[in-house]
Formats: sequence, C-alpha cells, structure tokens
Amino acid sequence: MERATRALPRGIFAASMSFFDKTTENIDTQTQRQHTIRLSEAGIAGFVVMGSNGEAPHLSIEERNTIIRETRNALDSIGKQHTPIISGCSEHSVRGTVHLCNEASRAGSDYALVLPPSYFSKGMSPEVIESFFTDVADHSPIPIILYSFPAVSAGIEMDSGLLSRISQHPNVVGTKFTCGDTGKLSRVSTAMKSRQSYALFGGLADFILPALVAGATGVIAGGANVTPRTCVQVFDLWQEGLVEEAREMQAILAKGDWEHTARGISGTKAALNDLNSRHYLLFRPIPPEVFDKLCIDAMGKKANGTATSQDIKKLRNRLSQQAFRRRRDDLIRELRERADNNHTNESEALAKLRRENTALREQLAEAHAKLNSLLAGVQALVLNTAPRHEDANDEVSRTNSPDDNISASQPIVDDQPTSADLRPISQNDASPDEPNPCLEADLPPTSDLGGPMITCGMTQQIPNIWSFEYQMGPQVYNDALVSSQDLGHSRRQIWVESNSSFSDHIDFIQHELKARTEPPKAQLSLPLLYLATTSALSIFHTISRQDVMLWYTKTRFYYTRDITVWKIRPCDETFNKLHPQYRPTLLQLSCSYPAVIDWLPFPSIRDCLVRYHAGNPCIDQVVSDVVSMYAVETLLSDLVIDAPPLQVYVKVMDLVQAMGAIDEDSSERPAPLPTSKATDIFNVPSVALAVANHLQIETRLDRYKLDPRLFIRHPEFLESAGSLMAHGAPLQPDYSSYLSFPTSMDNRIASSYRNFIAFTCSNVYEESKIE
Repeated sequence: MERATRALPRGIFAASMSFFDKTTENIDTQTQRQHTIRLSEAGIAGFVVMGSNGEAPHLSIEERNTIIRETRNALDSIGKQHTPIISGCSEHSVRGTVHLCNEASRAGSDYALVLPPSYFSKGMSPEVIESFFTDVADHSPIPIILYSFPAVSAGIEMDSGLLSRISQHPNVVGTKFTCGDTGKLSRVSTAMKSRQSYALFGGLADFILPALVAGATGVIAGGANVTPRTCVQVFDLWQEGLVEEAREMQAILAKGDWEHTARGISGTKAALNDLNSRHYLLFRPIPPEVFDKLCIDAMGKKANGTATSQDIKKLRNRLSQQAFRRRRDDLIRELRERADNNHTNESEALAKLRRENTALREQLAEAHAKLNSLLAGVQALVLNTAPRHEDANDEVSRTNSPDDNISASQPIVDDQPTSADLRPISQNDASPDEPNPCLEADLPPTSDLGGPMITCGMTQQIPNIWSFEYQMGPQVYNDALVSSQDLGHSRRQIWVESNSSFSDHIDFIQHELKARTEPPKAQLSLPLLYLATTSALSIFHTISRQDVMLWYTKTRFYYTRDITVWKIRPCDETFNKLHPQYRPTLLQLSCSYPAVIDWLPFPSIRDCLVRYHAGNPCIDQVVSDVVSMYAVETLLSDLVIDAPPLQVYVKVMDLVQAMGAIDEDSSERPAPLPTSKATDIFNVPSVALAVANHLQIETRLDRYKLDPRLFIRHPEFLESAGSLMAHGAPLQPDYSSYLSFPTSMDNRIASSYRNFIAFTCSNVYEESKIE
C-alpha cells in the first residue's frame, strides 16, 4: 500500500549534518537524534539529509538509510510525525538514482533531492539533462526536487527554461537554488505559478530574504545547523510583513553564516563543536586536526600548530559563553516583543483560562446531573410499568365488556410458545392461527419477556394509566386495528388502515405478493420471489418516497427485502438469509405491531418501539428519527491531514446527502484520504464517497451506531443506549436532512401496487415456465 507523502510546508529546512563515532567512524545515532530534536524544537519546518552537509558521497547505502531512519524516529518521538524529510539521491545514471530513491523511500524519506548527472559533463546537453530527470521522475516512488548547484556538478548550469520544462512532470515538485541566482528563481516562480503546491527553495542561510523576495516558499540552509532560531526568525519577520526588521536580522545572519560557511563543511562542524562543547568527527580523508586549525584561526593565531590544547579549550569556553549570552538576549528580546504586542499579561491570560475551565466543568457537571436524573426517571418508569401481582380483593369491581373479557382471558402470548410462534404476525394474514411447518425451533417461555402488555389484562393496566404501554402499547395497537378493519370494510377499502401509514404500504405489498406467489395461484421459487419482492419495494419507494432511492443506492440496504420475503414465506431458508441484526426477537414473535418496526437493524430498539410506540400515531416520525441517526465511528486522523487521533462519528445520512451529486454510472472516483479539510467531507462528493468507502457503510452493518442526540429526543430508548450510542465528537455539515416517510394510502396508490405486483409476478412466473 502506498504511503501518503507529507506536504512541504513553507519555512526553513535544515541541510542536516551527519555525525560519526570518533573511534570507529560509525554513525553516532544518539548524536544524530539529539541534533534533529534540537533543530525541530527551534522551529525547523523540514530536514534535508544525505546532501553535501550530510557527507553523502562518503557513506554506503546502509549508512544513508540509517541516517534517514534515525531522523524519522527522532521526529516521531517528539510528536513531529508530519515534518517532511528530503533525502539526497544523486547518482550519475538513471538506474543508480532511481535505486537511491527506492532505498530512501523504504528508509522513511518523503522526497528525493537530485543533482544533474555531471561525471561526463561535456556530454550533458539540456536535452540529455531533461531526459535524465524525466526518466528518474517516471520511476521514482517518491517526488523529485531539482537541485541547481553548479559548484558540485562540474559547473553544469540549468537555466530557468530547462528547470521550468522539467518541472511540468507531475512527480517533480520543487527546485533548490544553491546557485544563489535570484533572477532564475524569480523566472521559475512565475512559470510555475499555476501549481500552487510547487516548492521553491533558496540554498543558503545568507540567501533567505533575497530568496523570499524573489518568490521562494522556503530556504534549505546549512547554516540552520548552527543558528536555527535566527534563520526561522528572518522567515517569520518576512511572513509578518516586517521587511525592515527582517533585513536587519538577515544582515546579522549573513555575517555570522559566512564565518563558518566560507570554510565549507569543516567550518560548520567546527562551529557546532564550539557551540556544544563537543568534538564532532569529519569523515576521512578530511583530517580530524581541521577543528584545531579552525579554532586557532578564530583566535587570530597562525595555523602552524603552535597553539596548545589549553588555548583551544579557553576559546571553546568563551564561544560557549557568547552563545549563551546571545540566546539569553534573544529570549529577553522575544519576551519584550510579546509584552509590547500583547496588552494582556500571562497572569491575566491564565486567569481567563481558569475561568473558562471552571465554566466548562460546571456545564459538564450540569449535563451529567441531567442525564442521571433522566436515567433515574426511565428506571422508575420501568419499575412502575412492571406487572403487579395484586390481591384479587383489592381490584376495583367493574362490568367488563365482551371485548375486555376476551382481552383478559386471551393474553397476547401463551406461557409456552409452540413452533407456530415463529411465524410472523401480520394484520393481513387470512389464517393467523394456521401452523407453519416450514420453520420450527425451540424457544424459551415468553413469560420471561415481562411487561404488562403480555401478562396483564386491561383491568390490571388501569393503575399504570400514564405508562407508554397503556397508552400506546401493542394491546392498544391491536384493539385499534380491529376497529379499523371494521371501518375499512364499511368504506370498501382494499387495505387495512392503521396508525402507521408506512406500515400500511408495507402490509398491503406483502399481502399482494403473498397472494400472487403462493398456492393456489402460483408457487414461485425463492430466487424469483426475491426478484419479485425487490421490484415491488422499488415501486413503493418510487411512488411514495422518491428521495429515499438515493439512500438505498448509496447504502445497498437490501436487508428490508429479506425481512419482507421471510414475512411472506416464513421457513428455514428465508430465516437463515436474514442478517442476524434483523432476525425477530421473542417480543416481535409474540404480538402484533406496525410492520415498519421490522425495518430497523437494532433488536433492542425494535423491542422498545413495540412496547412503547406500537399504537403511537406518530410512529412513522419516530422510525424516521432513528434511521436518520445511523452513525459510524472512526478516527479523525484517518479522515483529515494533520488531525489528532480523536474519535469521531459521522452520520450515514449526511454522507448520503453529500454523495448525492455522484451518479452510479459516473466516472468520478473517490478522493484520496486523509483530506486537507474536514468540511470537504460534506462539500466535495468525491471526498464523501471516499469516507463512505472507508467506513464501509455498504457492507458493515455491525459498525452502525446511533447518534446520541436520538436518546435526548427519545429518552425511552436510553435502556438500549449502552452498546448502541456512538461515542466521540460529531462530524456534521451545516444542514442535515431526514429520511421521509410515505403519506397515507389511498385507492389510487393501492391500485397501482396491485396492478404492478400482478404484472410482475405473472411475468416472472411465465419466464420460469419457459426455462
């Protein structure tokens, strides 16, 4: 799997040194890491390793890889995982350069810095150089940065036209100008203006301000090894528009940088030696005595070896003291500037933060108290609605109507269910008591389910008159359904009207499909029954819920078809095809309820709806609320670049809404993740599609949770909130939509359903006979 390349930020990049053990000349990994951390904490935006300062020509490939890995590990150890690493990968052949690029990529480098080939310099025409870089860019696994440095490439000068032509390659992402030619840098900047991500680097510390003025995005400086904060300060002053201050700081930096840069890599390591009181090794053939010579030169003595080690030690101590005083002065100046620019001192800012923290704690405590109170209320409601075994003498005597007697003497379920209890209960079944031989299983006694609607008659429910069950439970639903059937016959309706318009549509479609696909009219095979059911549900959504077709297209929610087929033909084969989350609970097998409840994938939520909302006239709205609150959890760092690994959740409905502009036959592909901004998830369809694929909303129903806001709107679901409530921060658009539910049935819609199902089933049956 390809690794995501870290972006090239604007700022100062350090052309990092390499450090060796003074006895064995092996890589000094501890010093390498310490040096990297020191520069990073000073504000360095990126690192260039294995360049000229890194003494790359002296190192083997294994040693180069060690330097890259140690640099990456050091940055990761201090939380700078997004800091990029550029590795020098210069060879005189295409094959050798590509090999170095592959090795650098495996070691952890993000970019390759490449010089033009120069061993046979007289044969290096502009055309040959362009062909070389094009071939390398075609085969390199990491992006290429061109390196214009005639002093180390046999005087080969790549002019602005050549650099601009090579930079048209998509895998060439920048140029480093160590040549110091501001005119060339300016021309290339103008030519590459259309590519906003193209990076232009100056190549020297005394070239920072001129490079920025000419259009550079940053500077790769060897001097940043010695004076990283000063280099960063010049860049920051320029970014803040303080040009005069930046010019003054650049003048100071240029003077100091020349003292060690004029002596090459030896001078830079000698300066580091003086600052840190260490003896850094230079790789042979450069003799170790070069440090002593440079220190003697700094003292103004002759380089004839007459200075003693004591003189050198004194010089180092003096330079260390000077460096300390300089850092102290810089800190004092920085503190003064912060005091001048900020009228609020640190104590006031701290006090403000403490007040905000206290307020947030109070809000959190208040919310916690409200939730506890709500939970206690729900628990009390459950206790109050539990069955009561009262003494018969305490019951209020009353005259029961025939309907009441039937209700009291015939509870919804028996104490011990039979195999027929596995048959789904439908308000349109012609023979609801007919045993079903297709599906038999042993179930525990349903008396364990609890609840007044199962074990208590109407008389016993009177003390709990304010409970959900008494007012909107399944007994209320069943009583209303009986009355509605009688009223429907008087109105000559071909469907049974209930409190749920959604369920009316579903029940009528199931009734028509069963009448057309089961004996005596016909006997369709299961594959053909699934096909006919899919067609029937499609016409239902097309006629009554046109906006919902987008939901089914993007989520592939075929589970509702499977539950519909099982209700039509309940047997082992159709039951086993149900997703485990859609298989009916004991409570669902025990009583009547609106069919729309079956379409929810959470068994505990379905039980709550049966117990508390079966007779609710607004149950369709409640179901719409639940479906619109489907959410999936993930980490923010998986979705957004540079984001912390914070747990968040995204509502499925918001993703479907964001993907609305992408058609199924569109050529648009998912955008790469992570994206640059969180708002792109809901504003850019290709990013929304990528997030949907990452969250696996089509295939991983087990990952679905519910937005916590659902439990605020419907506290009766809190008893199921433990495992279903999504955790983390919500990622959401400015506006969220809800799934619609169908309007009431009428004769025109019912006739359309009946005619379409008759036509479909007849056509499917005829085709099955031909086969």
